[in-house]
Amino acid sequence: MGFTEATFLFIFLPVSVILYLAAEKILRKDRVNNSLLVIFSAGFYLWTGSETFLFFVVTGLFVYLAGNAFSCESDEVRKKRAVLPVVLLTGILLFYKYAALIVSWVEELASEPVLSFGDIITPIGISYVVFEAVSYVVDICRKDAEPGTLLECYTFLSLFPKLVSGPIVLWKDFRPQLKNRRSSAEQIAAGIDRIIIGYAKKAILADTFGRQVALINNAVAAGTADVPTFWLRAVLYAFQLYFDFSGYSDIAIGLCGIFGFRIRENFRYPYLSRSVSEFWRRWHISLGTWFREYVYIPLGGNRRGNVYLHLAVVFLLTGLWHGTGWQFIAWGGVHGLLVVLERLARDRAWYRKIPGAARWFLTTLAVCLAWVLFMSDSVPSALESYAGMFSATATEAVNFTWQYYLSGRTLLFLVIAVAGQAAGAERIQAVIRPALDKPAGAAVKRILLLLLFAVDILYIVNSTYSPFLYFQF
Repeated sequence: MGFTEATFLFIFLPVSVILYLAAEKILRKDRVNNSLLVIFSAGFYLWTGSETFLFFVVTGLFVYLAGNAFSCESDEVRKKRAVLPVVLLTGILLFYKYAALIVSWVEELASEPVLSFGDIITPIGISYVVFEAVSYVVDICRKDAEPGTLLECYTFLSLFPKLVSGPIVLWKDFRPQLKNRRSSAEQIAAGIDRIIIGYAKKAILADTFGRQVALINNAVAAGTADVPTFWLRAVLYAFQLYFDFSGYSDIAIGLCGIFGFRIRENFRYPYLSRSVSEFWRRWHISLGTWFREYVYIPLGGNRRGNVYLHLAVVFLLTGLWHGTGWQFIAWGGVHGLLVVLERLARDRAWYRKIPGAARWFLTTLAVCLAWVLFMSDSVPSALESYAGMFSATATEAVNFTWQYYLSGRTLLFLVIAVAGQAAGAERIQAVIRPALDKPAGAAVKRILLLLLFAVDILYIVNSTYSPFLYFQF
């Protein structure tokens, strides 16, 4: 059950919110509130994939027992006992994501079938569930947070808004919010606003860009795309991925806000970045935070060992986390290399003299080129796309030029997308925020959001279901 399905939008979402707020208002008990959230999440999980419900139940129980097994032990004992659950959780993730790939490699070498993984169904959101499970165990091990009750553990791991595609929440941030939590009118209003904006990003912008990307993919496969069309596809995909994933994050954060939780931002206008390092401080922030807390710092971070090696390991793992193909490893490696080079150059006089506009252009170019690896089925496919971007195609082989794919609606939405990113600039925010705080500005904002919600509904109802891109990860 995806966020853009009618069943979720018109039945599951309003019913769960109304029941939760009613119970919170009448009973005002944390245990009841958390129990309702676990029940809603279990229903969401069963609807989405009943075959994997047992995985969720067993994993939650295992994590709860692991967290409580060493919570009262000495520092040395806790660290030793934490290794086993972390290794097991990591092994589960590796099995579901990479076992079939590894077996296929073995079969290629052996030239005969070895094992069949065709009947194994990967649990939805397994990457996010496992990362949060590791956070639960490690935060308790470090004494950054106390262990929770079984109900609190399941509430943390299962909360349905963030179940499928995050944001990734750390136990030490979530634990204090499980008690004495109340959904204020301000939080509910802000949550509804975020949900409306999230649906607009997904259903209006991301899906429009995605349809054009699909059309261009057909032309590329047929060998009938010209050079500007290849570049247009790269730009459209960059915006499609951003608005698709940030739209999901907005919906998830908004829903969590309605339930009384404060979840950190997952995106902060990443295409305003003037370096790849800055891009990763603005893009999928929760994933970057997780890798910093549980990989980069344990490796030594900036204080001990080779910081460049640590960065390279983190970005290679980031690539592996996103997919099983070599193109994802290459994508992570490219970003890691660029971050290392920036770190080596950042204190040099010549680097500091590069104008901000030039640094923004080079960063955006590098990110868009790297997205070509991310969107491709394989490294050879990505290399073909790069060849198409940098070498002219014979005119007679082109059925439609880039103007055909850049329709009036697509161009309008591209302008809106660029303007939306530009609105994140500090100077523009300094003008917008005070204006929206005034009564007239708040009223205009409310009217625009209501109109936007109506348009969201029209797009969702009149379009075929398009799952979020990050569901596959």
